[in-house]
Amino acid sequence: MFFFEDSTKVVDYLSDEKVKPFMIISDINTPKLNGFELRDKILKDTSISNKCMPYIFLSTSNNPENISKAYTLSIQGYFKKHDNFAQYKEMIDKIIQYWIVSLTPVSDM
Repeated sequence: MFFFEDSTKVVDYLSDEKVKPFMIISDINTPKLNGFELRDKILKDTSISNKCMPYIFLSTSNNPENISKAYTLSIQGYFKKHDNFAQYKEMIDKIIQYWIVSLTPVSDM
């Protein structure tokens, strides 16, 4: 698991052909590039988007406009952060478990 304080570094990291990410979990409100801008950059860079990793938004916002905008960017999920840590942890676990068993064109079948 990697955390980036500077969202512009995510694209540089993912561009490395040796990097094979399992998934991207992003907030909407991130420094420099917001989550929408980051998703757009990833979609436009085929060397990254062809890696077939799910892009998930995890945000404090449940604003319908943000949710609609997120889904126009071909995301695989939008989740509202829980205030309760146990519920938050359970939600993250369910997201990861779902994607562990999901097949993609680049998965090890």
